[in-house]
Amino acid sequence: AAMPSTRKCASVCVFGLFAQSHAAVVGETSFTSDRLCSAAVDDRTCSPLGDSGSALHKDHMLLTLKAATGKSVCTAEDNDPWRTGTFVECCSGMQKALGKWRGSDHSYRCRPSAAPTPTPSPGPALSQTSVTISGGQVKTNILEWNVYYQNKDTEAIAKTIAQKQKPDIIGLCELTTSMSEMATSLTSAMGKRFKAQPGRNGWQGYGTDIFYNDEKWDALEGGVSTASCSSQGGQRAANWVVLQDRPSGQVLITGGTHLSYCSGGCDWLHECELGELYRHLEEMKQKYSNASVVWMGDLNRNVHSSIVKNLMAGYIGRDTFKVEDVAKTKGSTHMNGGEAIDHIFGDHNAVVLKRGKHGSTGQGVTGKVLSGSDHFPIYSILTVGR
Repeated sequence: AAMPSTRKCASVCVFGLFAQSHAAVVGETSFTSDRLCSAAVDDRTCSPLGDSGSALHKDHMLLTLKAATGKSVCTAEDNDPWRTGTFVECCSGMQKALGKWRGSDHSYRCRPSAAPTPTPSPGPALSQTSVTISGGQVKTNILEWNVYYQNKDTEAIAKTIAQKQKPDIIGLCELTTSMSEMATSLTSAMGKRFKAQPGRNGWQGYGTDIFYNDEKWDALEGGVSTASCSSQGGQRAANWVVLQDRPSGQVLITGGTHLSYCSGGCDWLHECELGELYRHLEEMKQKYSNASVVWMGDLNRNVHSSIVKNLMAGYIGRDTFKVEDVAKTKGSTHMNGGEAIDHIFGDHNAVVLKRGKHGSTGQGVTGKVLSGSDHFPIYSILTVGR
């Protein structure tokens, strides 16, 4: 049927995509432009009325809306600037703020600049008494590997790890099989008694599950929690563990996470997911006399990305402690190639032992799976402690 020359797009395409988050700006404006829109096709695009017949992306729609109305498009107070999937600046006098605005989910809202910004939900109340730890430095070999969520072959995973390295701390992403079965397979392959981290009682999301050599380390505490974010590709989790070296008494805080995949990046979402991990790491640092921290995981971003550069500089949407890339991996950690997206990070108390004792384990060939996984393992031999 022929489309009318005057279209109330606020009730069709523009309203369907933008009105809820930009109501103060979009309103109920009528447009006569034949190129503005016909109808909402899905939650990503609109169909323009023109010669091309191609879909009009939301970014283009915002520019078109601005041109048609002569107004700047911005996000109104108490609305999410990311709600459409495209970031739209907050209106004048407001700024984006991350908090638990509704239910248990973290999200952004545009709030008055002068208003106090809510902080992410706090963890359990900290102990008023810090735990005293022994001094000295401890050598450790840490390995990280995304083993692929459909991979249930714990024996193959363990044998692959033991083939090139003898790590005493192992972080596995996308492990969806039994933790105890994985620990048993590691014990058999490594010839050392390995245990699964404490507090991992059921799957909470994609994080980095920690296994450790029980003959070297004693686990003092640990856990896993779901990141209450708008994660993509399944919910995400944060793992944390406090390990104590049996001979020296030195303490190491470790753990990790697995960030969502977003084509082109999504720093706002990654900051939310990292915030859940850092909430626990910071709590443990305060409790254990600022003990060394080494954490790991699949970040789905390389070290040159803004989110990784920011977190190494001590910023994850808020200030935190700085870390360094202690794996320093050259080349790809994924079978499809590209730069490394799996990482191991350490604070200033973690020092790589020798040149060459870090990075890829040398396992994995581009274009082929490795023992059921689409990723390749990385490692770092370093000293921790003060």
